[in-house]
Amino acid sequence: MLAENNVVIGRAVSGVRQLTEEEMIRKQCQAREEWLVNDKWKTEQLAKKDEQLAEQSEQLEKQSEQLEKQSEQLTQKDAQLAEKDEIIARLMRENEQLRKK
Repeated sequence: MLAENNVVIGRAVSGVRQLTEEEMIRKQCQAREEWLVNDKWKTEQLAKKDEQLAEQSEQLEKQSEQLEKQSEQLTQKDAQLAEKDEIIARLMRENEQLRKK
């Protein structure tokens, strides 16, 4: 109402509105820039995590292959031990039979 009656006050009100709008725009631009920086950081962090997961997955696969080889070796050793146990049992039976004669 005062602005309508007084030109100086009208200019002042107009100037305040303009400054307020500029401040709002500045804050919006700042908020957008902060969001973009945060988004870029998050994207980089996700990429790093993806890379780490890929490396860990590769390591786990190698370890799994090693465990499979070790398991095969143990199976072979078990078979060899079983053969030797059979030979020992046979030799003990033969030895016992020879003692009886």
